[in-house]
Amino acid sequence: MGNSFQDALARYRVLNGLKATALDLGMVLSVGYVAENDSDLINHLRDVGVEPMREEEFLSILDELCNPNQPATIPLTKSQISLGLQMPETRVATGAEEPGWMRDPLFRHLYRIRTLEGAAESDERSVNYALLLAGADNFEEASGIVYEAMVSKLVKALNISQGDVDPSKPLHALGVDSLVAVELRTWMLKQLDADVAVFDLMEVASLRALASLIATRSGYVKKDNGKEK
Repeated sequence: MGNSFQDALARYRVLNGLKATALDLGMVLSVGYVAENDSDLINHLRDVGVEPMREEEFLSILDELCNPNQPATIPLTKSQISLGLQMPETRVATGAEEPGWMRDPLFRHLYRIRTLEGAAESDERSVNYALLLAGADNFEEASGIVYEAMVSKLVKALNISQGDVDPSKPLHALGVDSLVAVELRTWMLKQLDADVAVFDLMEVASLRALASLIATRSGYVKKDNGKEK
């Protein structure tokens, strides 16, 4: 009831020419309740359609909304802003089942939203790693293809930037836990035809070394490239 009152108050103020915005805040990483609990909670929230955001992103939004140089009047659509909702397009692109709340008429407009992330996921699904790896001239090239594919996957799975991915670090140092490792293993089986145990994924000393291991295990990499599978 308290949240509904705040939403209504913000709407009332905007209708009367005053400034107000109610933020429906989703999952924030690094601070607050989610950061203080185990990773199972983060994975559960992702499963039900909540997209995590960083503290810096949240603070940037506050800076924008609290900017005194903003126009004296704001459109009614800005009286209430929902943060951290996954888009149906992204769920479909990744093959994830749509949570029940997305089918509520209240959120039907989300199906008309096109996102860069959804487009990127669709592009990734269109990449034929079987052809790329089979066409590699040598093992180093195949390993490089695997590495780039892994970086792309990790960036999306961990909600990080490519600059955060250090090829000299192991997966656990990048923030990968056992649940994400299981997701990675499934992805490797499907996209790279490589069967690597979760234990091996987490124990390999660096991301580069892991890419080499996966290339060695991949059924798409030619056997005559200098490495045995």
